[in-house]
Amino acid sequence: MPFRPVSLFACLLLVGPLALASAAADDATPPKPTESEPTAVFNGENFDGWFFAPHYDPRKLAAMAPAERAEFLKTHAAAGLEHWRIEPGEGGAEIVNDGQGPYLWTDRDYTDFELSIDWKITAGTDSGIYLRGCPQVQIWDPDDADPNGNGHKFGSGGLWNNPKTGPNNRGKDPSERADKPMGEWNTFVIRVVGSTVTVHLNGKLIVNEATLENYWDRSQPLFPAGPIILQTHGGETRWRNVTVREIPRGMSESGFLLPDGGAAGEGWDEAAGNTATVGADVHAAFGPVTGQQTASVTVGTRVGTPGPAVSFEFAADGTVAAKNPLAEVARLGSGGGAGADGGPVPCMLVDRDAAAAAYDPAAVNRVYVRTADGSVIAYLNGTPILVAVDAPAARKEPIPFAVNGAEAKVLFVRAGDERQPPPGDEADFTAIPLEPGLPGWEGDLDGYPVEDGVMTCRGGGNVYLKEELSDFTVRFEFRLPEGGNNGVGLRFVKGENAAYSGMESQILDNAADRYRTIAPYQAHGSIYGVIPALRGYLAPVGHWNREEISLKGDRVTVKLNGKTLVDADIREASAGGAVDGQKHPGLLRDSGAFGFLGHGAPVAWRNLRLSVSPAAADAAAKAEGAEEPAK
Repeated sequence: MPFRPVSLFACLLLVGPLALASAAADDATPPKPTESEPTAVFNGENFDGWFFAPHYDPRKLAAMAPAERAEFLKTHAAAGLEHWRIEPGEGGAEIVNDGQGPYLWTDRDYTDFELSIDWKITAGTDSGIYLRGCPQVQIWDPDDADPNGNGHKFGSGGLWNNPKTGPNNRGKDPSERADKPMGEWNTFVIRVVGSTVTVHLNGKLIVNEATLENYWDRSQPLFPAGPIILQTHGGETRWRNVTVREIPRGMSESGFLLPDGGAAGEGWDEAAGNTATVGADVHAAFGPVTGQQTASVTVGTRVGTPGPAVSFEFAADGTVAAKNPLAEVARLGSGGGAGADGGPVPCMLVDRDAAAAAYDPAAVNRVYVRTADGSVIAYLNGTPILVAVDAPAARKEPIPFAVNGAEAKVLFVRAGDERQPPPGDEADFTAIPLEPGLPGWEGDLDGYPVEDGVMTCRGGGNVYLKEELSDFTVRFEFRLPEGGNNGVGLRFVKGENAAYSGMESQILDNAADRYRTIAPYQAHGSIYGVIPALRGYLAPVGHWNREEISLKGDRVTVKLNGKTLVDADIREASAGGAVDGQKHPGLLRDSGAFGFLGHGAPVAWRNLRLSVSPAAADAAAKAEGAEEPAK
């Protein structure tokens, strides 16, 4: 069975999520992509489109030399055919495994998708489905003996390799047991978007938008792309009706805001070949391309010193050529290999096929280049066509970016910040005005000047609301400078270190060189020293981010740009002591101050809104009333 020499997954596996930015609104804005029709990924006759391999780190498979990989696959193909077969069935052809041998991998990678699959097991069987190469959506006999307390009684469908505690424990067990009696067919509908997984079993929602941990490297988010893998061991498993509906990632699905202001073409030297040299994100558009015209897109990658440039050439007949594909650069290890100069070797992918599929010569085509967290990602009409990942190293060069048209119409676009309305229901939220002098606040007010509704830390210390809070949800937007560091104080004691007298949720430029090797409990969004946070979801430096922090009893949730970074019980997380080895005596306080914790960097905030839980508001009102003299 075929195996592509360089898969999209091979070069996405070190990158954070593929956050996309909105294109500027104009008449040429393409319609939002729609989901594809379900496509059968099993033809009912043979294993074309699949290959056999064991439980194996996909990064190691991607790092193999071609000859080594071919031998590896050949060996497991023979073993696979001993234990896997295809049989006719009343409901369609069935894939059957006897509970032994290697697993069955899709030959292609998937990004966001919805998998529908029927399955049936025998008593005592333990099986599952890997998503983007990571285990797993669990399948097992819910009535089997469970001496180790693994959770059989909860039924199938949970994200079993998620931890029992911590920010990603949600979804480990299904919300209810929905398995049919042994010997009957079950149906999964599994939806994967970003790092979140939703599972329906036999029509019942049992996992709702839970984060699937990256089993192979828990410090990183789920791989942005990868294969679907059918796992079996311990007993016979049957599969049928395997279909995938792909979910496109459109440019309008941005989780973060665009840079402030910026007229079309600002910062670009159009006289020098329509070329921009920038340090963050850029947008451009070209086309239509007709006749003998061509248009080219060139992106510098910052991979190596200096970073090589990669070019795509788009012709009027719809064909796409890629120059300098750099497949030989895609050498991967758990921490990268060694380059000719002894430095780390990064990974790069140029996906010409994806570019060809996304390109429309008769339309205006939009290009978006994102640079963040040590990676460069280029999108064409919302589809990733180039991914380059730096190993941790100094970022010495800016990103060259160009769109050139030989008589083709080339149009530069730089979208402005339109202060888009915040997502979600705002009915229960009250705006906290940010005005000069910060009325209603205490602390280092002089260190936090306000201009046009934007509060900026100017070497300040801590600033906090006069009113103390208990259970609440706060939403705000913030902007980081390079290397920016601040914090959000939660239920802390005024005048004391918030990280120890209460809680501190970190605000930090994770992509800065000085912070690339920090512990997960120090990363942006973490409850500092206590609960780690997922990385890779910050907007690039200079862009506005949206954040939401919610406290309800011992539960704390932190969402960044629509992605849940932390969702944990602080009491459970600290039961054996804080992960940083320090004492946090105020961690379990049920109320305290809320504010921002300056570390000298000019971090900026705006659009601060607060929702206090009804129970907490009632308690506060009663406490206030009790202090009044009797009438």
